Amino acid sequence: MDAYTLKPLLDGKRLAKELSAKPGPWMKDALEVVMAWQLRNPDTATVEGAIEEMKNARMHGELTASLTTHFLRLTIRPLFSKNQHPAVTAQGRKVTTNVLPKNLSMEQWDEVTKPWKKDECALDILRWILNNIDEKAVEQHWPLLLPPLLSITDDTDTKFKAQGCHLISLLLQHTPPSLLTRTGLSEVFEGALLPCLGYLPTLTPADECIALLSEAYPALISLSRTMQDPGRRSSTNEDQTPRRVKLLDTVVRKGVLSAYVNCSENVDIVEVLSRNLGLLVNELGVESTKHLKHVLPMLSTVLSNPFGHAHPSSLLAATNALQTVILNGWPRMAVNKGEVLKSITLCWLHIHGEQSVELEEVRKELRKNSAHAEGRCWARP
Repeated sequence: MDAYTLKPLLDGKRLAKELSAKPGPWMKDALEVVMAWQLRNPDTATVEGAIEEMKNARMHGELTASLTTHFLRLTIRPLFSKNQHPAVTAQGRKVTTNVLPKNLSMEQWDEVTKPWKKDECALDILRWILNNIDEKAVEQHWPLLLPPLLSITDDTDTKFKAQGCHLISLLLQHTPPSLLTRTGLSEVFEGALLPCLGYLPTLTPADECIALLSEAYPALISLSRTMQDPGRRSSTNEDQTPRRVKLLDTVVRKGVLSAYVNCSENVDIVEVLSRNLGLLVNELGVESTKHLKHVLPMLSTVLSNPFGHAHPSSLLAATNALQTVILNGWPRMAVNKGEVLKSITLCWLHIHGEQSVELEEVRKELRKNSAHAEGRCWARP
């Protein structure tokens, strides 16, 4: 009966701060959700408890669930209502029927049909939701999560595409493989993410390319991990693992190797490619041996650059990638001994006499490469 005497636990500014979102009209309704939670738990609801639940991604409490449902239904969905993806149904499944494409019009690029581009807090709220969601909540809110993420990734602005890739990566980290199999959306995610690898200079500014590629590769790796479901088989009675390997092979060939051919002079992009190449090789494991004839010359060229000491971070990324290639491709290392030795030796000679913390880290990794190659690869039959 004395509910009217209760003071709100949080104000709008504090709520926005804890959600890492910009203040806006969304705060009014969100504060009502917090107050409803406070009224349902008058004896246990505290300021510290509310803040801890919103900040701790491992706590999937009542307040987090209530805010997630509220944001997706009443804040996010209206902003993306005009951007339904043509390959996804309203239930969050892949469209299996042939549908005629819509007529192109300038309205599709008009900001009137994309109000989320003006409402910057929408992306912040989505990021908070995906950082605090679990597998059960993903299945529950699947149809509400897909349209925003695919619309952001399909936008023509590389800034939004990069954020879309990051959000998809967060979603896939909490997506049950069985859900991806049931909905048949792995191809839809591939179609949204793979074109991002083609944004390269000079058509796209280098800084925008780096930001986009840095998010697109991890998103594709997250997709490949979600596709790996040994306990479930497709309708054709084939394991999903070959599709996962095929996706990773495509990313290596049409992503890393193709981008390197076109941008080998851009040291910053080469660094991004080398760093993600190591991640891809780790995911492929021994399957990565099929790419050795292209991957090793690429890393050898980067490490043999006589001016590489001017960009230690690029050398370090290539050195770490080479170490991953050696450990995963050991059955074929004996054949490629000369290329590996040349890479390590020339890099060591070119940075000899140069003193810096970054280059000392490169020398440390080169020693590891030499030890791994000698002890774990070439000695094997």
